[in-house]
Amino acid sequence: MSEVQQISSKDTVLFIDKETNHAAIEELERKTLSGGQGAVNSVTGEINWACPCLGDLAVQPPCGDTFKISFACFVRSTTEPKGMDCADAFRQLQGCFREHPEIYGRDAGDD
Repeated sequence: MSEVQQISSKDTVLFIDKETNHAAIEELERKTLSGGQGAVNSVTGEINWACPCLGDLAVQPPCGDTFKISFACFVRSTTEPKGMDCADAFRQLQGCFREHPEIYGRDAGDD
């Protein structure tokens, strides 16, 4: 048995029964496990720096490399709360943003 629910104008949820829709579920699981279009592959942990969700932060000088270091630290963090071991990397990123308000905006200096 399947059921479709329209969540919003762009989002739809499809509820399907595993026994009658086995092939469709396997295909969906393959797409999900391949990492999709997200910034981080959920299986390998590899970071997709070209992901549109990261915008230009990973490639835009002068803070792109600093962003990569801090984001990678957060993704790989095992501390609780997540990312607490990355505070220094994020302070460096914030410092870089503050040094370049013409690129990263005037709000970058706000705490």
